[in-house]
Amino acid sequence: EHAQDGGAFPPSTNTTWATGSSVLVSGVTRTAPTNLDATFDTFTWDATAQSKDIDLAGSIGGISGDFIITSTGARSLIWDGTTGSSLSVGGNLNVNGGTFVIADGTTSSVSAGGNVDVAAGASLILADGNGSGTLLAAGDVTFTGDVTTTAGAAGSVEVTGATTQNLAINGTFTADIDLVLSGTGSTVAQGDLTIPGSLTETG
Repeated sequence: EHAQDGGAFPPSTNTTWATGSSVLVSGVTRTAPTNLDATFDTFTWDATAQSKDIDLAGSIGGISGDFIITSTGARSLIWDGTTGSSLSVGGNLNVNGGTFVIADGTTSSVSAGGNVDVAAGASLILADGNGSGTLLAAGDVTFTGDVTTTAGAAGSVEVTGATTQNLAINGTFTADIDLVLSGTGSTVAQGDLTIPGSLTETG
């Protein structure tokens, strides 16, 4: 558990995070930890006292298991607001609470090999500050919380699976967001869907 503000993880050059290991970031208030360029298994962000937007600046090397966002305090966790980059999550992306921003003024993406779930009360901002953010999902997609972009930004949700994927949008799904069906499997809508942007099928 990383129970402090700022600080540093062990250098990735001499650290291996084993399968089944779990990292919990709980103490961040205003400063992101350094040395995040390793590949983690399960990575959980639960910073209940966070009082400043935290820009990870695309620093995580990769996540082979699940990426879980439980709390960002009163602010946001930003994947990349610096240069633009991609994050590969081998398992599920669960935004259970707080606000997660994929791109803040950059062109960035997050790809999940498993399911994507944005829970009620949580927010996923695909892009902010004239950025362009893409969420790619190979598993089921469930939006019960808010999924949006801000004015001047562009976002897309891309369904990439090779098997049947369920798509359920029960929360707020607004602004300039496109839906792309690029997987070779079928996509099954769980109820009515209102797509605020364009719908493209390429698979």
